[in-house]
This record gives sequence, C-alpha cells and structure tokens, in this order.
Amino acid sequence: MEDLNKKEGFSRRGFLKTAAAVGAALAVSPALDKVQAATRAVTGSKTASAGDAKAATITAHRTLGTGKAAFEVSALGFGVMGMTYNRSYHPDKKQCIRLLHEAMDRGVTLFDTAIIYGPLNNEELAGEALGEFRGKVNVTTKFGHEVIDGKATG
Repeated sequence: MEDLNKKEGFSRRGFLKTAAAVGAALAVSPALDKVQAATRAVTGSKTASAGDAKAATITAHRTLGTGKAAFEVSALGFGVMGMTYNRSYHPDKKQCIRLLHEAMDRGVTLFDTAIIYGPLNNEELAGEALGEFRGKVNVTTKFGHEVIDGKATG
C-alpha cells in the first residue's frame, strides 16, 4: 500500500503539509478581510513609501474577555517575539521601535510578548516602544515561565 501511495504522489507528510497550509489560510482569511487593502500608486519600479497615507490600515476590532475583564483590540495583533528572540538576525532597537510605532499608526492595538523571549528583553522592548501609547494599546504576555540568573526555565 505504501508503494502504491508513493507512485500516485500521495504521502501522509504531503497530506499533512497541505492540510496545515489550507487550515492556516482559512484561519487567516477572515482577519485579512478586515484590513483595508493598500492602494499603492506604482510609478515606474517604485511603490509608495511605508509612511504613505494610503497604506493598509486596520479598522475592525474584536473584544477579548467577558464582563468586567473584556477589552477591545484591533482585529489583528502584532507578535513582538521575533524582534529579540528565535531568529538568526535581530533588527536593532531603533528599527524595532519604529516598526512598533508604525503598527500603532496603522491601527494595531494588540501586541503580544513574553518574559521567556530573551529572556526579559522582549517585554522591555515592548514596554519602551509602547509606553507612550498608554491607554491606547493592549499588551498581552505569556506566563508560567521563570527566569533564574538570566536564564529561562520551562
């Protein structure tokens, strides 16, 4: 049976990869519909700059939590993890802050981080960059991790 599947181009791994890709597309699609498409004027080989007023903006919101714990956030959030953790290249601090500010300018009000990323420096970066937006932004964090002597534990 296994040989037959290989001859016909079918494999469990291929099926799982395809199913995961389709599932991700279906999950992301409704959120992307809520982002206004960027209308960029193309002049020759150049596109409009990132600071262009016509750039994509998030207009839809959603409510997280219930009752007194409920709060409204943008339909799309911003994961801060990759700015300081789990990548071979990390942008410098000024680039990260500029990107977080640009996300705010485009309507993002939900940012996600964790003490484990770094450890500590990802939350510090988010705090420094987003502190001036106090009351306009929500920062979520994962918990349950410990940092002992500067090292993360599970």
